[in-house]
Amino acid sequence: MFKRLAYLESMSISSFKKLKELPTSLASLTALKRLDIRSCHSLEGLPEQVLEGLTSLTELFIQDCEMLKTLSEGLQHLTTLTRLVVALCPEMVTLPFGIQNLHSLQSLVIWNCPRLQSLPAGIMETKNLQALRIVYCPELAKRCEKEIGEDWNKIAHIPNVYIS
Repeated sequence: MFKRLAYLESMSISSFKKLKELPTSLASLTALKRLDIRSCHSLEGLPEQVLEGLTSLTELFIQDCEMLKTLSEGLQHLTTLTRLVVALCPEMVTLPFGIQNLHSLQSLVIWNCPRLQSLPAGIMETKNLQALRIVYCPELAKRCEKEIGEDWNKIAHIPNVYIS
């Protein structure tokens, strides 16, 4: 489906109300640098085989995906990813442990994911992570509270942490 778009660098997938899973043919977009997925209310997952193919991806935005509960372990294959934004995903309960393999990750924003309760231990291995923003995630905010939260030790190495 996407073979003719081999040099495509930016893609937005928006308002596909019945889309449950990204098509595996997306994996052929090896030049893709930015992927913005928003308002796909039925999206349940990001297949590992899709994420494995996105070898040039530097920015991933996932917003307003009401049914998305977790990002797949395939996230670990996005080794060139510098920015990850997860917002308005009310069913999101976990981030994958494989986040530790995102060696290029510099910015992580988690916004309005009220069911997200903790960060994976692997986040301690993200040595280039410069900024972490956690907004409107009450359970996660409590666990990441400076020096006293259960997850504080996982993020103490990050220079810019903003939690509200």
